[in-house]
Amino acid sequence: MARRYETVYIFDPALEEPAINERLERFHALLTKDAKGSITNVAHWGKRTLSYRSKRRTRATTVVAQFETAAEALARYERAVKLEKGWCGSCRCVGGPAGEARARACGDRRRRRGGRDREDEA
Repeated sequence: MARRYETVYIFDPALEEPAINERLERFHALLTKDAKGSITNVAHWGKRTLSYRSKRRTRATTVVAQFETAAEALARYERAVKLEKGWCGSCRCVGGPAGEARARACGDRRRRRGGRDREDEA
């Protein structure tokens, strides 16, 4: 059974767009291998200032990808992403009812600690 995921790729800002696209195609091929998954959305956010330093960098090129895939393909994909050079990091979120409940719980904890959400400001 395929589950929904979202990954935020944080690439080195020195990488050019063709190099980033080549890496994304290689990563996404692992997810869609044997028709076990599909890429639903890829958004290139461009170069952004990071809110914290990552590997001594304050800027990075950010890409957000949403996909559905089987659990078997996910382990191979995560290993390939971790071994990749020329990137600062990535973050993966699980979608679906369990993921949405987890996101709401994180927001609740943030409010209890005194943090602000956009919902609180309205």
